Order: sequence, then structure tokens, then C-alpha cells
Amino acid sequence: MKRFEVIIAGEVQNPGSYPISAGRTRLSAAIREAGGCTDRALLAGAYVLRIEGKPKDILDPRVELIRALRTHQLGLLDSLLYLIQLKVGREPVVVDLKRLLVDHDSTQDIVLQKDDIIYIPSNFEAVVVQGQVAHSGYISFVPGKDLQYYVDRAGGYTELADDDEVRIIKRGSLEWVEPGSTAIESGDQVWVPKKAKKDFVYYFTWVKEGAGVLGSIISIAYIIIAVQALTK
Repeated sequence: MKRFEVIIAGEVQNPGSYPISAGRTRLSAAIREAGGCTDRALLAGAYVLRIEGKPKDILDPRVELIRALRTHQLGLLDSLLYLIQLKVGREPVVVDLKRLLVDHDSTQDIVLQKDDIIYIPSNFEAVVVQGQVAHSGYISFVPGKDLQYYVDRAGGYTELADDDEVRIIKRGSLEWVEPGSTAIESGDQVWVPKKAKKDFVYYFTWVKEGAGVLGSIISIAYIIIAVQALTK
């Protein structure tokens, strides 16, 4: 007889494995079974991971990689991330635990599946500032404070900082957001990148891409002229 279980980890009263009814047990019920969340829970950072429902003992993973990448047009970094994602074989389930448990939004009360992992991180009441700042690390979270406050607390930007490309990484979704598009919350990360080094390769790439665009424009213009000539 198959046993259906989920794992609940992090800031719940009783972390561990819990049995579920296939196709019936909802997220809120599983959390209640684990005794509920602790006072240290960071609900905005919680997530659910789900394993891929594929017969891995039958399907050769190399075949799956070939099928997945057969017609891809991804860049090098995107290809690497995609391959890692395929290898790991777990996908996050879109759910907002704060909306479920605080706002009682039933649309977030998903039905759990076998081997789901529910993780609720700790709320350290801090924001992590990383990258090109004088002193990277944890900064105490103060509600309502903006990006500049946390950068100043980290000693300010270094000479190599690209302050136009700073991003806020949200704790739960790991989405990279422009500072003006989101309020900074406890658990978020501030990433300050380094200015791109504009060496020969940089300018060569820029000229190459510019030439490609110009060539496309010329080709389109030629086609338009040819069509106009044929229609006269």
C-alpha cells in the first residue's frame, strides 16, 4: 500500500513527515497537524516544493535533457539554470502563506501532493545587503525604510558599485525587483552589482550587435523598396 506523506520543516511547532489523503489534504490542514507556525515564522518567505511526477526509474534522464533542449534558444546562463532545474527535479508551487494564514484567503489553500516539502523560514527581522557596499551583511529591519537607508547602514556604495542596477530580492519568490517597485520587507536581500568592465570584448560585442541590427534594418528597407517597385 502506497504511503502519501509531506515534509513540513522550519518554523512550525512539530516539524517532520505527515501523512496526507491523496487529492484531499490542503496546506492549512497540514500546518495545523504540525501544531501551527511559531512566533518566529517568516510567512512571506515560506514556500512549497513539489517533485516532478515522472517515472524516473524508467525514463533515462539523458533522454529528458535532449527532449527539453532540442529546440531551445537560451543564452549560456539561462541554459545552465534550466539544466540545474531539470536535474533537481523540484518546482516551487505558487502559494502565499501570509495571505492564507493571516488574510484567510482560501485561494491559497492548495491541495498537497505526495512528497511535497513545506518550508517556513525564521524571521530574523533583518535585511541582507550584499555586493558592492563597504560592509555587506545583515542590517536590522525597520518598517518603512527605503533602499538608501539600508545602503547607508552598510557603509554606502563602493567606487565599483553600479547603483543604477541595484535590485531587491524578495525572500519568498526570489524575484529580482527594482527598488522603486517594492517595499523592502524583513528577509529581503539588497544586491548591489559591480559596474561592467568596458574592455575590448565589451565594445566588440556592442559593435557586433549594432551591426546586426543595422543589417536587419537595411534588409527590411530593401524588401519594402522591392515591394513598392513591383506594385507600381
